[in-house]
Amino acid sequence: MKKILSLITSNPLLFKYRPNGLYCFNYHRIGDAYNTQFDPNVFSCDEYLFEEHLKFYKSNFDIINIDELNSLKESKKKLNNRFALITFDDGYIDNFTLAYPLLKKHQVPAVFFIATDFIEKEIIPWWDEIAFLIKNSNQKTLQLENWKNSISLTSHFQDEHIKKVLQLIKLDSSKPMDEKIINLKTALNLKADYMPPHKDLFMSWGMLREMQDNGMTIGSQSCSHSIMSHLSLKEQKYEAVHSKKLLSEQMEKDIISFAYPVGGASAFTEVTEKVLEESCYTLGFSFIAGINRTINNHSYHLKRFSVAGNSSVEQLKKQINKATLKLL
Repeated sequence: MKKILSLITSNPLLFKYRPNGLYCFNYHRIGDAYNTQFDPNVFSCDEYLFEEHLKFYKSNFDIINIDELNSLKESKKKLNNRFALITFDDGYIDNFTLAYPLLKKHQVPAVFFIATDFIEKEIIPWWDEIAFLIKNSNQKTLQLENWKNSISLTSHFQDEHIKKVLQLIKLDSSKPMDEKIINLKTALNLKADYMPPHKDLFMSWGMLREMQDNGMTIGSQSCSHSIMSHLSLKEQKYEAVHSKKLLSEQMEKDIISFAYPVGGASAFTEVTEKVLEESCYTLGFSFIAGINRTINNHSYHLKRFSVAGNSSVEQLKKQINKATLKLL
C-alpha cells in the first residue's frame, strides 16, 4: 500500500492538476542541522535547498503577502488561483542572516512569526534546551512520569529520540514547561541549574524592522511560545494581546496574524480562536498540513505545509500531491 501511495504522490500529472487555493509553506531554521548543539529537527533545510524552493514557488504559484491574503479574505471571493504564502516560525537569527537575503534576492515576500519574549534576550527556548540536555546526558534510556515506556537515548538515531521526547513532553498538559524540564534534568542525572550556552539565537528589533522595510511581514507567535491549549483563558488572552501590542508598537504597524506555538490539532482550541478574534487578529495559522480551499470559514486555523528534514523540491511536490488526494 505504501509503495502504491508513493507512486501516486510522485505522479507529475497529479501536481499539474492540483486545486486552486492557498498553499502555506512553513519554515523554522535555515542552515546545517548536523552542526547544532540544539534541536536538529527545527532546521527546515540548508541555504541551497531554500533557494531551490523559492524558484519552485515562483514557477508554480502566485506568491502573496499577509496583506494580500487579508484582502482575499475580506473580499469573500472564491480562490481562483494557486496562491502561496511563505512563513517562518520562532524568529531564529538565521532567518535574518540566511533566509532573508535569498528572499530579497528573489523578491519573494514572507511572514515571520515572532515570540516576543525571545527578542534581544539571551534566552533558550524549551525545545532547544531539552535537545541539548539529551545530547549531553550519559543516560542510555529515559522515562518520565506518565510515560508508558522508556525511550532509548543511544547516539544512533539521536534526532529521532529527541523528536519522540519532545512529542511526549508537548502532549503533557499536567505541568508547566519549567517543571517538566526540571523533572527531565533529574531523570537525566543533571543538576537543576545546568544550562547550555545560548547567546544570540534570535533576531533583534532592528533586524525585524529591516526585513519589514524590505517587503517582509511580522506576525505574532505569542510572548512565551507556550502551547496555547495548555493555558488558562486569562493566560491565552495575555499571550495574544500583549505580543500584538508590543509588536505593533515596535514595528509601527498593526499586527494582524498569529501562528499557534507548536500548532498541531491539540495545541489550540475553538476558545483560542475566539481569543484571537477578540484580540483583533484577522488570521490564525496552525501547523496542520493541507490546502486551504477557502479562507473565510477557516481564517483562524489556516493549514500550513511543514518544510523539514532538508526537503527537496520533489518532496514538496509529494506533500502537495498527498493533500490533493485527500480532497478528491
